[in-house]
Amino acid sequence: MERLAFHSRRRRHGPRSAFLLAGCGLIVGVMSALSAQENGPEVQTAPRLVAAEVNDIPIFVDEVGRELRRVLGNRQTDQTALRFLQAKTLQQLIDRQLILAWLAEKGQVATDQDIELAQSRLEKRLSARGMTIAAYLERLEMQPGDLARALRWQLSWQRFLDRYLSEKNLQSYFLDHRIEFDGTQVRVAHLLLKADGNDPAALSDALVRAKDIHQSIRAGMTTFAEAARQHSQAPSGKDGGDIGFISRREPMPEPFSREAFALQKGAMSEPVISQFGVHLIYCLEIKPGAKQWTDVRPALERGVTEYLFTWAADRRRNKVPVTFTGELPHFQPGTETVVE
Repeated sequence: MERLAFHSRRRRHGPRSAFLLAGCGLIVGVMSALSAQENGPEVQTAPRLVAAEVNDIPIFVDEVGRELRRVLGNRQTDQTALRFLQAKTLQQLIDRQLILAWLAEKGQVATDQDIELAQSRLEKRLSARGMTIAAYLERLEMQPGDLARALRWQLSWQRFLDRYLSEKNLQSYFLDHRIEFDGTQVRVAHLLLKADGNDPAALSDALVRAKDIHQSIRAGMTTFAEAARQHSQAPSGKDGGDIGFISRREPMPEPFSREAFALQKGAMSEPVISQFGVHLIYCLEIKPGAKQWTDVRPALERGVTEYLFTWAADRRRNKVPVTFTGELPHFQPGTETVVE
């Protein structure tokens, strides 16, 4: 097993907790006994649309929809946000397959026997509750052929976490990322140039403008506050971009927060892309926190889980072929720019 290094680095995808954790552990109600094999014949009324293939393994459109509904529930979202979330969910499912490919090469993926045992155990539990497999699958919005593949992922991933989600690794990760967990807050100003992430031309124009403004500030031709008042399309522009103190994971989007917490006082970021457009961020003040790792263990475990997910997927990200069909939005490789 390759040694895991818990150090600071930029994540290319970094799926956030609501999406990542929904599929990382063993989810009660996703195990089932099936007589069909994982890749055996399936009885379906119509061909399933494929969103992507990972080393010839399909990721289905309805599979993405099911995962997304499980996370969002009844919450409504606009079309721009929905396309981003579809791409985010598709990327998570792709990353699961990349991780499985790596674990298989290491001889650490769940075996057919493991899956059969898990299926047998759940079959007994379902029978005791008077529930049929068909009814159970319908409740989960799953097709029979999905279950064994889901089980292989969940069993394999949980074993990986059991090995690496140790107290030693939690403490090590906390020390390397203390500012993200100890309650530290940063007071920041930002300059926003709005751009639709699904419009490459608009996004490119916003990036060019942001770089020009960035250079003007760095050259001393203007201050950040003056530039924000003149150019920012956010409500805070009139206040020189000042949005006050923020915490590591709220209320701003992850790309923004990640960059903000990497800044020293008085430093300005390079242009940062989020679903709202392009930002320039300026750190006005840092208020250190005092929490220890034992005080924030649940959040720390989520952070380490996310790190491990991306770390493991990266072992095969450039070695396993991934193709997209165009049936769903997806991310441009290495970015969170949505491609239709």
